[in-house]
Amino acid sequence: MKIHHIGYLVKNVEKAAKAAEVLGFTPCADAVYDVDRRIYILFMENGGYRIELVQPDQDSEIYPLMKRYKNSPYHICYDIEDEEMDAAIERLSEQKFTLFKAPCRAVALEGDAAFLMSLDIGMVELVKR
Repeated sequence: MKIHHIGYLVKNVEKAAKAAEVLGFTPCADAVYDVDRRIYILFMENGGYRIELVQPDQDSEIYPLMKRYKNSPYHICYDIEDEEMDAAIERLSEQKFTLFKAPCRAVALEGDAAFLMSLDIGMVELVKR
C-alpha cells in the first residue's frame, strides 16, 4: 500500500490552510463539502507530500473526535490501487485492525474509503480510486 495523505482534524479549514501555506503547502483544489459525512475537506501538497484538512460540522459523526485530537493529525490514508477494498479490509482485520467506518463514497477523493482502527497504530483510511 502506498501512502496517499495524512489527515488533519481541524476546527477551521481556512485558518488551517493559512498555517499549512506557511509550511510550504499549496491547495490542490478548492475545499469541498462532503454532504454524507458532513465535513469540509481541503487537500494540500508540498514536495510530493499530501495532507487533508478535515473540518467536521457539529452533527458529523467525527465531530466528537475534536475533543480527543483537537487540531492535529488523526489518520494516515493508504491507496489500495492494486487490491480490492473487501480484500484489504479482510487482510487487515486478520491483523487485529477493526473496521470503524464501512466503505462509502469519498467525494473529495473520487473513490471509496473505509476507516479502520488498530490499538497499536491508531486510525487508518483505505482509499480505492
